[in-house]
Amino acid sequence: MDGGRSPAPERLDSLNLDLAGSALEGATEPVVVAGRDGAVRAANAAAGPLVDALGQDENAARHLHLLVSHALNEGALAGGSLTVDHLVLEITATPVRDGDGTWLALLVGRDVTLDHAMRTALSESRGRYQELVAVAADFVWEAGADGAFTFISPEGALDYASDDLVGVQPADLMVPPVPDPSPFAARENVRNVEVWLVRADGNHACVEVAATPIFDADGAWTGCRGLCRDVTDERERAAALARAQTRERLVARILRTFRERADLDKALAATAESLTLGLSADGCLVARQMAEADDSLAPEVRYGVPLSRAGEEAVLAAVPDPDTQREPVALSVDGYSALVAPTVYRGAANGLVCLWRGPYRPAWTANDRLVLRDMAGQVAVANEQLANHRQAVRMARTDPLTGLLNRRAFQSDLERRRQRLAETGGAGALLYIDLDNFKRTNDVLGHQKGDEALLVVRDILVGHTRPTDLVARVGGDEFAVWMEGVDGAAAGNRAHEIRRAGGMLHPYSGASDAPLAMAVGVAQADSTMETDLDALLERADEAMYRDKRTHPHPDIAGDDGS
Repeated sequence: MDGGRSPAPERLDSLNLDLAGSALEGATEPVVVAGRDGAVRAANAAAGPLVDALGQDENAARHLHLLVSHALNEGALAGGSLTVDHLVLEITATPVRDGDGTWLALLVGRDVTLDHAMRTALSESRGRYQELVAVAADFVWEAGADGAFTFISPEGALDYASDDLVGVQPADLMVPPVPDPSPFAARENVRNVEVWLVRADGNHACVEVAATPIFDADGAWTGCRGLCRDVTDERERAAALARAQTRERLVARILRTFRERADLDKALAATAESLTLGLSADGCLVARQMAEADDSLAPEVRYGVPLSRAGEEAVLAAVPDPDTQREPVALSVDGYSALVAPTVYRGAANGLVCLWRGPYRPAWTANDRLVLRDMAGQVAVANEQLANHRQAVRMARTDPLTGLLNRRAFQSDLERRRQRLAETGGAGALLYIDLDNFKRTNDVLGHQKGDEALLVVRDILVGHTRPTDLVARVGGDEFAVWMEGVDGAAAGNRAHEIRRAGGMLHPYSGASDAPLAMAVGVAQADSTMETDLDALLERADEAMYRDKRTHPHPDIAGDDGS
């Protein structure tokens, strides 16, 4: 065809063709006769729009020419489709002869526009469905009446090839406990059922299943089909968020405990309890550094199931070096699984926190370690504050030279002891000690020698008393001892021993005629005496002066004072 507008085609019955032209002329489908060159020679009335479109659409005219050529060259029917304007026609070309013996092509068209539109819509719908399935699911599956997979998405599932899963029972892939009923054997529609499946590499995946049952014409169940979506990452993120929220609540509760409890000992005890309960442990140990110059640790707080002494020693020896390891360390102690974290303050370890769980209990998780690490930092501050507090208390209660109780602390403790004696019964005694000629020692030998003499007195008193007794320096050269549970005779014997041990002070005498010596007075007390504290101190002081008059110049010979 030359691409120009062809002359109007003749009526079909104007051609001398060996066919029922009149019948074709009245046909409702378009009918045209074209020559070998593809030009339309004749057409019925229904072909008018087609002829007009061919005159304007070169691609359509060329396609019709190829169809005519194929029919005439092959001498057989030829078929094809032709799209012109908004019409989709299915064309059948038949070779025919006119009265002159010229071969022409009789083309009969059938309007398939609606069918084509429906097929196109169906194809697009199928494509959209496939895209939606791909978005909504990681794999599609079908199971037969025996429960085994009969189909898996061509891409496979859970790192398995699709062929590897066909014939496999879904239960063989499930991580116990297996849900009952299984969503892979659904008898009714199920949505958003979560199951754990084993991946090809052995790891577990959380899969969300949607399924619908399949029934035959008789209503018998023949299997089911559905889709699965891997939600492992979502569940892990949700679990991590839940763990973080739990950790924050636990840490916040413990921090609130620190703020609300002024007593650090009680705050540490509450922390140990909260950690034990919050992390599902069986017990907790909080230890702290005994002294600034001493690296050894001592238990401060115990909560829950106790460890043996050997177990505690193993824990105290396992504190990580803060220079190399500040994360909690897991170890086995007394058959328990323990988690130990150092408490680090200003770069130095000042204690530890240890939790333990018994056999068959869950292993420590990363979340457990984070909680313990965070709380170890708070415990480190508490340990430091507790050490500073106790140091301040010691300084307020003790004599800076001798380390003995000072006068105020002695009187306070003595009052409590005397009241307890009055409530429970029993006896006690107060020893009051004074140094004779101590001023001569300071004047002649100097205050350094005087201090050395006072330290000797301290050693004498500590050496001749029990750990439960109160020993104090109540003045410059005055000392006092409270001994509980002793009668008058026992107290007198102890006073005599102390007086004789005072012979150790001979080297600190300022002059031979003014020896440094100890005078000891004893005041007895029991539950029947209604003597107040001041009266008791006054009686001991009077007894001490009587001792001075009784022993003005003790015979000092040897370390034992005999």
